Amino acid sequence: MREYFIPKTEFNFFDIARAYGLGIVAYALSDESDVTVEDIGFAYKITVGEELNIGNTEEIQRYLPSQDSPSGQYWEYVLKTSNIKNKLKQEVKNFFKDPKNVKGILEKHSNIENIAWVFNSSTKGKKKPKKKEKALSLPQSLELGAGKGIRATIPSTLTEKGLELPPENKDQLYLAILGALNASVYSFHHSGSTTYTYIVYPLPGKVDVEFITTRAITNELRKALANSHKAGLFPTLAYIAVEMEMAKRSSFLEEPTLVPSLIYGVMAKSPQAKDKPYSTGRFPLELVSKVPSEVLSFWRNILRRSDRKGYEDIAMALSKFMAEPTLENYYSYIRLHLRNELRSNSIKFGAYDADPLLEVLKNVGIS
Repeated sequence: MREYFIPKTEFNFFDIARAYGLGIVAYALSDESDVTVEDIGFAYKITVGEELNIGNTEEIQRYLPSQDSPSGQYWEYVLKTSNIKNKLKQEVKNFFKDPKNVKGILEKHSNIENIAWVFNSSTKGKKKPKKKEKALSLPQSLELGAGKGIRATIPSTLTEKGLELPPENKDQLYLAILGALNASVYSFHHSGSTTYTYIVYPLPGKVDVEFITTRAITNELRKALANSHKAGLFPTLAYIAVEMEMAKRSSFLEEPTLVPSLIYGVMAKSPQAKDKPYSTGRFPLELVSKVPSEVLSFWRNILRRSDRKGYEDIAMALSKFMAEPTLENYYSYIRLHLRNELRSNSIKFGAYDADPLLEVLKNVGIS
């Protein structure tokens, strides 16, 4: 068994994407053996059950989609705010083709005590190379904290150009891009003249890499949410939550899979301006993980069929209850549901069976 570590930097999207990226490298090189990503507080730990074949880098290329593949457009989404998209795309592919690079990045992350702060240069006191490499800016579309709207987290790491990595740590950006290409959902919502980009990751409490990349974040899910739910952010997150939980229950995983929440970020773009950070947050999955499967199917049906004009209030009320299961939120949702069922010309969602509904109510907080 081997262990690798991604120390946290407080830039959540960057850290989570790197953790999934390193997990994918290990998963590909271990002949798709059991690989887990686990939150251990100060870092993400990647555990590999089998030996790694460092020379088998072609397996990593399978996780760098071609432009004409179902996930090919994710290069554009992940690098949306970068002004060197094509250059970065080629650099990432070339980097993971070279066994020396892959061996180096695995060695770098094998001992947590030896991993330097990624935003600091490690070349001080060393002989400078003849050709000076430029620092790499993190795209805001990959890490919202790199944008001008959110710059107070760690001021010492930020420059006038945004959040930059020293050239010797550019492998960290490549890891993050690899992770984002495979473990995220990008969804787009249009409201008036403003376009919102939703960026969503499963927060890894302890997750199996194969489950995340092949069963949770599927091409079908991404395609269904290329345009968000008409009611906006929360119903979109609720739909992802339900789909992921249903996938987990049908996967018969040997180890418990813990995804405590979805982490999300939102960028907003008007016709006259560039994308700007708008909001970030987490959508808790505690209730979703506890309700009976019949209820999950029922909620999925509501979220799918309410994705149209006139049903936004039901979708919003249900998703708010799913994220925060209080008695007040339950009443807000159930009143709208019942009122809809009584309307003569509405889409009918049906009634809850008594026993599954009682199981839901057991998890409703009174306060």
